[in-house]
Amino acid sequence: MDKLLVANLKRLVSKDDSNINSMLLAHALVITLMECDAEFYTYLQQVDNKNGGSTALIVLYDALNDIYIIANLGDSRCIFTPGGGKVKILSTDHKPTSIMEKTRIIKAGHTVNDINGRIDNILACSRAIGDYILKEKDWNNTQLTINNHAITSIPTL
Repeated sequence: MDKLLVANLKRLVSKDDSNINSMLLAHALVITLMECDAEFYTYLQQVDNKNGGSTALIVLYDALNDIYIIANLGDSRCIFTPGGGKVKILSTDHKPTSIMEKTRIIKAGHTVNDINGRIDNILACSRAIGDYILKEKDWNNTQLTINNHAITSIPTL
């Protein structure tokens, strides 16, 4: 994933570095996670396997603007401890039972089991790399954009 991120940053940033900003860095993170998902799919096809998936959480520090950019995909957690016993939660789990995630999942034609919190009684995470058994159902629906798929590789920032 680090090679994809470096390649995307090189492609998006000019040589004089004058156009670097937090939005550009965030865009590079989104593209990187989506490309990582596509590469993982290619790999799983080569080994004849559609099972498997992963969460991802990337923290990028924009030193020019003193900003941390966090791209969260799944149920990984990011916390920051600035000192003095303080803890800041910097990410939110992508649980199918959360209102925003559940709305997207149901609109895509899937179900969320309210007892076990799983999409179609299979997956307990609504954003991930992999998990193509569920993603492939949405690929055939031409009325859905990738933003509206039940399981998406687009992180929250």
